[in-house]
Amino acid sequence: RAICEPVSPPRDTAAYLHYFVSEDPGDREAIRRNEQRRVALYKAVRRLVRAYANLANEMDAAGYAPAQAECIHQEVWYYETIRKEVELASGDYVDMKHYEPAMRHLLDAYIQVDESQVIAQFEDQGLVDLFIHGGLASLTQNFRRVCASPRP
Repeated sequence: RAICEPVSPPRDTAAYLHYFVSEDPGDREAIRRNEQRRVALYKAVRRLVRAYANLANEMDAAGYAPAQAECIHQEVWYYETIRKEVELASGDYVDMKHYEPAMRHLLDAYIQVDESQVIAQFEDQGLVDLFIHGGLASLTQNFRRVCASPRP
């Protein structure tokens, strides 16, 4: 609340964007100058959301009435929404969903994986079983064989 106190009334989306981003959406210098404000907002809201998430399922046990719990939930949601809007408007948030199809295409087009090869057979035994039944010598022998085999 204290971080958002200087925001001009009516404290709507435009007012938050003016305070935390810039009054002119294209003013890169103002956006850069307001970076510390935004970072403080982002950190505070993330701490708030984390604290609320830890307590959300136990609001009754913490002594909150259902109406109070709902009010707190709405307030956390409100500040989280503000954070997201400020991140988008300032360019601080990059939505990776836009890049995902292109990245998948690059991986499919240029990355090739060959089938795996069996280098050593441990006869379906785990590491502990190999140690118990074969001792340290068995493990060392299998390890040397794996390390000595040619790599593609």
